[in-house]
Amino acid sequence: PGPNDERLFSYNSNGKLSCCRRFFYSMNLIHPHHWVFLMLVGILSAIVGYMVDYGVETTIHYKVLLCDKYGGYWIFSFLIWISLTLLLTAIAASVGQFISKDAEGSGIPELKSILTGVTIY
Repeated sequence: PGPNDERLFSYNSNGKLSCCRRFFYSMNLIHPHHWVFLMLVGILSAIVGYMVDYGVETTIHYKVLLCDKYGGYWIFSFLIWISLTLLLTAIAASVGQFISKDAEGSGIPELKSILTGVTIY
């Protein structure tokens, strides 16, 4: 520990850090702003995940309603289902191709390296 870390650590009678404090210091988990940032990232990820899940369920619900309403025979329902699936897939691929070209891969390895402080570029 450095000279300004006395307030962060508790020492026992023979001048050593307690086991728990030593663990947190070795793992570099002593800065509270890291925890706040990670909690905010987790909360925002949960909200975005919920919104995506709700959007997918709503889209599937309307696809089923559309197939039931306009598909008199099973072949018409099948064609409507396939057409809507291909349309939505084409929209998603177009967004990835034309709007956000940097959205390649999952981004998890890059995010992990940024959060640990490694300079990539």
